[in-house]
Amino acid sequence: MSFPLNKMSSFYRVLGLYLGPVLLQLPLLFGLKANTAAFVLGVLVLCVGLLYLAHHHALEEQCLWVLKKKYFLIISVWILSGWVLLAIRDYFSLQYRVYDTGLFLNLLVNWLERGHYYSSVLGFHGFADHFTPSLLLFAPFVKLSSSLLWLTFAKIMAFAISTFLLYQLGQHLLGANSRWVYLTPILWLVNVYYAYTMRWEFQPTSLASPLIIGAFFLAIRKKYGSMVLCLLFLTGFKENLAFIWICVGGHFYFFEDKRRGLVMILAGVVIGLMIYFLIMPLFYQGIGSPLHHQSRFGPLQMIPEKLRFFVLCLLSVGALPLLDFRTLGFILPAFALVWLSDGSSNMLSLKYYYQDMPMTVVFLGVLYGVRALQNGTGWLFKFPLALRQYLYAMITILILTSATVYPQQWLKKLPNPDDYETIQEIRKYTERLDTNQKIWAADAIGIYLLEFPLLKILPRYSGEREDLVFADKSPHVVILTRDAKSSNIPEETYRRLVPLLDQASQDGRYIKKDDFPSLLIYEKVPDKSGKYGSS
Repeated sequence: MSFPLNKMSSFYRVLGLYLGPVLLQLPLLFGLKANTAAFVLGVLVLCVGLLYLAHHHALEEQCLWVLKKKYFLIISVWILSGWVLLAIRDYFSLQYRVYDTGLFLNLLVNWLERGHYYSSVLGFHGFADHFTPSLLLFAPFVKLSSSLLWLTFAKIMAFAISTFLLYQLGQHLLGANSRWVYLTPILWLVNVYYAYTMRWEFQPTSLASPLIIGAFFLAIRKKYGSMVLCLLFLTGFKENLAFIWICVGGHFYFFEDKRRGLVMILAGVVIGLMIYFLIMPLFYQGIGSPLHHQSRFGPLQMIPEKLRFFVLCLLSVGALPLLDFRTLGFILPAFALVWLSDGSSNMLSLKYYYQDMPMTVVFLGVLYGVRALQNGTGWLFKFPLALRQYLYAMITILILTSATVYPQQWLKKLPNPDDYETIQEIRKYTERLDTNQKIWAADAIGIYLLEFPLLKILPRYSGEREDLVFADKSPHVVILTRDAKSSNIPEETYRRLVPLLDQASQDGRYIKKDDFPSLLIYEKVPDKSGKYGSS
């Protein structure tokens, strides 16, 4: 029995655009473990449905059935609520660390309490670590409460605002009534590599995405004064964001005004060099390059790995920016840290946070690729319609099978009651202390002690010197949990450190507090100069 093409198209649309993706994504959508049989079946159904539609040149038309406002809103609410729940779960599960989330809050606490933008954790000025003056925007909030959730929720808010801005910019570029405006923000919400940056510890660049998109939006709308102010404020979130000036310059050069583009590129280079080699060294003993970049320059090293990193980032969005090759003019500079680095320290890991800035710019490229797709312009449309249809099918299959992720996938475990008890004990103990008390804390529990501007962190890696704690002659408290894992301290380091502290307490150099079941607390005995410790 045969069916008319329109009925068959509807049947295969259900297979390729509904049933296949549901089989692939539904377990992950609800945080369940992916079932291999369901995944294979989903891939087969997806391929059959999409390739049939491609064969009959109906794929583009049928795809518009799923690009609807209601689906966009449902996905947005689901994804954003997942990130909020995950942030709260992690906070009550000892999942956050002073490195890196707490480092930036420590700067703000020191600024508020001691009038100095200084990291007690690292032991030097904040600008010697990263150039982050725009973070002072959060000082009034930290004044109310020194909880790291201010920064964590700001990160989620930046992600949400970026989703809205991509939609708004899409309306500007594609037309207010175009259904294609939903494609880019939906891909943004579920992109696997940006999700890893959301999952990682806070970085100031986590807040940059709406400002990056905003700078491009202002450039496109020819509001150049506002664009420059946006870029200046953006650059204050981290030194590597100076590359965004070059990205905007690349956009001007290839899409609008070559002269203005060259000016923006030159401005970006000058501003970046000034920050890296003039401003930041002033705050780190005059060394001629920032602390984090003294030995990481290696543009000729690991070239295949760098290209792989770049290609995978583009493939995660179906290589859509390449539908308009001009987008490479502003995408390539966004990967400048990758091109210039030696590839060390997780720089080429797609499960780290280094791809937050470049992936944001990639999504701006996606908008231009979608515009070429919608308008039928560009190199791809020189190929026969049949070939283009199969290519669209492969792009869709690629994205749905390998480039989507949901925060619910990390929400499998509920907070451990023991972790909550540990947090309560920390709060109970620290209520007795003056906020100017110096504390040496395990990394995993230091984030609950960020109201103390003199906070220091115990060794986190093998080979770090635990004797620095004992060499500290100033009054201090040492706080750990009762096992190495929950303290985030190497097992061998923990096994050395705790006996040394116990011995010091027996020798009378420390007082060990025994009334906290989840914690190990040692108070340094005061010398003759004055009173010290808790009551």
